[in-house]
Amino acid sequence: MLCSCCNPILEIQTIGRFSWQPRSLEVVARSYCALAFRLEGGGTLRCGGKTYTLSPGDVLYMPQGVSYAHDYTKTDLLLFHFITEGNDPEPEVYKLKNPEEVGRQFQKAVQLWESKAPGYMGKCFSILYRVLGLLAENEAQVSMPEHFVEAVRLLNREFDRSELRIGEICGRAAISQTVFRELFRKHYGKTPVEYVTQLRLEYARGLIAEGASVETAALESGFADSKYFSRLVKRHYGCTPRQLKLYGNG
Repeated sequence: MLCSCCNPILEIQTIGRFSWQPRSLEVVARSYCALAFRLEGGGTLRCGGKTYTLSPGDVLYMPQGVSYAHDYTKTDLLLFHFITEGNDPEPEVYKLKNPEEVGRQFQKAVQLWESKAPGYMGKCFSILYRVLGLLAENEAQVSMPEHFVEAVRLLNREFDRSELRIGEICGRAAISQTVFRELFRKHYGKTPVEYVTQLRLEYARGLIAEGASVETAALESGFADSKYFSRLVKRHYGCTPRQLKLYGNG
């Protein structure tokens, strides 16, 4: 899903506010994606044999390279058009519990895009990723089971234990490993092991930047084997552990 940020955004093409009169359209696959916050109007969208219902306050993500048909009432939208590295397979409709903050972010982006003030493009990218973060939070509130949330909380709290095992975490949170791994992939776009490895590497990077030895940073981050830690650093950062000091702590 888009809000997992597993499909990087390469370029923002336009941001704006668009209004449509009631209409029905068949839309051929386009070379750009759309992320729209619906201010007014409803409708239905048909794509890949599925039907999506749209209401005011919803956010629609329409990937590039996907054909669809839609029927809209009188509609008012705030809209990003952008290009992603890969093609996502199908649309996503986000039913927001608290749409006001998402709407404010869209409005800020529209104002920045229209102003073309110095630094506007970087700020628009920042807002777009802020929106994706809010959408991810919304999906977590809507669809993450309580036991899954507890298991993720345990991972975040105890990632630096070298003896940590996913099976142990699932047992303590009373969730099956199969369900946990499926939900983790859905919501985070990676496996639990990949997630824990990332947490450990970032924590070790901070320790080294603050002056800790490579061996100490590895052990305190949950890596029992400093040689394995060094290989991971080389793979993820393209440098040796000692060179991580150059990355700083930011």
